[in-house]
This record gives sequence, C-alpha cells and structure tokens, in this order.
Amino acid sequence: MKEKNIFNSTTRLILPFIYMYSFSLIIYGHDYPGGGFQGGTFLATAFFLQNLQTESLTNSFKKIVFMEKILVLLFVILVLFSLFLNSYTVYFYVLLNVVIGMEVSFGLYTIIILYLEEVH
Repeated sequence: MKEKNIFNSTTRLILPFIYMYSFSLIIYGHDYPGGGFQGGTFLATAFFLQNLQTESLTNSFKKIVFMEKILVLLFVILVLFSLFLNSYTVYFYVLLNVVIGMEVSFGLYTIIILYLEEVH
C-alpha cells in the first residue's frame, strides 16, 4: 500500500513537467531536434502514467483508436495539401508537428493498452 502512495505522489509531481516537455518538443520541433515523434512518445508516457495512477487503462480505448484514425486521415490530408502549397510557413510545420505528435502518442498508447490486455 505504501508503494502505491509513493507512486501516486511521484506521478502527480512529475506529470505536469512531462506534459510541458512533450508539448514544447512538439511545438518547437521544427526549429530544434525533436518534434512530433519524440514529443508524442513523451505524451504517450504521460498518458500511461496518468492512467496507471487512476487504474483506468482501457476505459476509453475505442475513443483513442478513433482519434488515432482521425489524426492519420488529417496527416494524409495535410501531406496532400502540401503538394499544392508553394511556400511553407512556420505555422504549417507547427501544425504538422502537432498532428504527428498526437498521432504518435495515441498510437503508442494503443500499443501499450493492447500489450497489457494480452499480458493479463
């Protein structure tokens, strides 16, 4: 029981920093090393830790899979739109990084949930 309290306290303490770091990696990924993929992995880790803390891993599995599909479709639309765009702006790169980061985070979180369901 004491280990659970230590885990919950530590998770509550570090989660805001993980969220801030992942969003900064996603948003500033077009200027610095990092970007959508690295920020998405940090974001998936934050989702996983938060749901481990509340012990509700599979409650919103269908919503997560649906959002992942929507984000893949949005990514394909953005790539097709970029073929016709002559000049790329910073906003386009930021939007692309955000979509990639969210898609990676939902995809990794889906893989984690499926793995944990298979193990149990």
